[in-house]
Amino acid sequence: RSLCDWSSDVCSSDLFTDFIQPKLTQELMNTYAAAEKETGVPCEILAGIHFVEADNNPNGSLVSGRRLGTPEPDAGGKVFKSLLETAKYAGDHLKGKVGGNISDVQDAITALSRYNG
Repeated sequence: RSLCDWSSDVCSSDLFTDFIQPKLTQELMNTYAAAEKETGVPCEILAGIHFVEADNNPNGSLVSGRRLGTPEPDAGGKVFKSLLETAKYAGDHLKGKVGGNISDVQDAITALSRYNG
């Protein structure tokens, strides 16, 4: 089952249950799912990037964690108006790290290892 189909019985890890799960609102899950549909990057990966960059803060960018609406130096100064815009950008940026689509676990590992340079 996909994280975007998440329910409380998916993971039992204390880390997930105590620190991540409380932040995964339906709004966030819908955003990650929509970005997955547009980019092909699994929503679990997008949620993980958002956790690392912005602690899954709905006002924080997946690109760098900066507050939405402020220039993103990591994206050439682009100003993102919505979390979905940053999720799609992050997905496309991640895919670029492997020259295209992420087709397997090894591609995902390689792309994530290159995400921040």
